[in-house]
Amino acid sequence: MANNSKTDTGRRGSSACITMASGILDDYTEKLIDMVSNSATGITTTDIRNFLIGYKEKEIKSSSSVHAEQYQKCQTLQEQEMFDGSRREPFKRIIVMRLSKLFPPEGKLTGEGKYLSRRLLRGLFSTLEKMTGAEGVEAGNQICFDEIAKLKKSDGGKFLWEDLYKTPAIVNATDDLIMTIIPHMENIHKRAVWMRTMINNDLDSVDEYEFEGPAVDGWELDERGTFMLMREFVVNFRPKLKDKATAATLIQKYGKEQVQALLGVIKALDAAEV
Repeated sequence: MANNSKTDTGRRGSSACITMASGILDDYTEKLIDMVSNSATGITTTDIRNFLIGYKEKEIKSSSSVHAEQYQKCQTLQEQEMFDGSRREPFKRIIVMRLSKLFPPEGKLTGEGKYLSRRLLRGLFSTLEKMTGAEGVEAGNQICFDEIAKLKKSDGGKFLWEDLYKTPAIVNATDDLIMTIIPHMENIHKRAVWMRTMINNDLDSVDEYEFEGPAVDGWELDERGTFMLMREFVVNFRPKLKDKATAATLIQKYGKEQVQALLGVIKALDAAEV
């Protein structure tokens, strides 16, 4: 396949989509040329039409094709661009990114429970605020604004959310928020019931997330999904706790008692048969 088809994740979403479309056209043309070159009798317009139909089925519609992977990257970049620095609560976008593995690509939400619907986000943010207080998200927002300003200053007034996600200040701010909710998770089963009830009572509209797939209609967070959510919140701490130097840094920052509580939550989540 032509190298031009590779999506540059450093580009903005619109440019990435143009690159992807150009790559598909290049790939189609190269394969068509190969077919013509290898034909002993020549080809007809019907042959070209049939080739196009086959190309669409095999290369573009296939969920395992490189085009499908590029499309998902393109969609992700476009979604990131929608959240610009003028938003009043950019830290919520950071939290969503921390949980992004739980959410389905376009059309992939099914009843099998592999993914959670983004419909839970509104209720999730309200439950987090009840555990951390409004100041928890507000502090994260201010850190986001500061880091966005730095990125814009270094890049001619622009910034990419991908770059923001990676900054140490943002990673630390997200960890700080999660550590704030750890004391509330001492009894994980009781907390899971509370979170599930709160979130399901405040689900986002189905219309907002129809792109996830047919299962979004009528979707609710179940017990298994709640534990998926809770585990994803602490997954970033697992490698840090396994490294002695990093674990010591966590203890210095949060205190021994708080880190022990974090270890207790992780062990309880691992032991839970859900």
